[in-house]
Amino acid sequence: VRVYFYKYFKLSYIELRLTKKIKKIFFGNGYIGKYPIFFEIHKNENKILGKYQYKGHTNFMLFSGEINSDVIFTINEYNGYEQVFGTFKGKLDFETQRMSGVWENKDGTKQLEFEVRRK
Repeated sequence: VRVYFYKYFKLSYIELRLTKKIKKIFFGNGYIGKYPIFFEIHKNENKILGKYQYKGHTNFMLFSGEINSDVIFTINEYNGYEQVFGTFKGKLDFETQRMSGVWENKDGTKQLEFEVRRK
């Protein structure tokens, strides 16, 4: 099941790139709480797809979600078992290449502010 999810996610990236449906791409560095991260976001219309990685780690966390009016977004991150691991809510500005908001774990018991800026 896990392999299927990663294959699907990878195929989604390839499909978007091949069909040139990606309207905007954003790469950035920042923090979730005090933890440094690298973010990669692909946007097509109101859909967002991407991944992020904690500094010093080799694995990526995958996420997908929606953005409203090109600014406000909600994205779910997934662990390696296709389960929602947490949720990001905030603002994303492709013009200034900046995003910020709050990350919350899946049961809502932990919240951390996050900020990412263009690399």
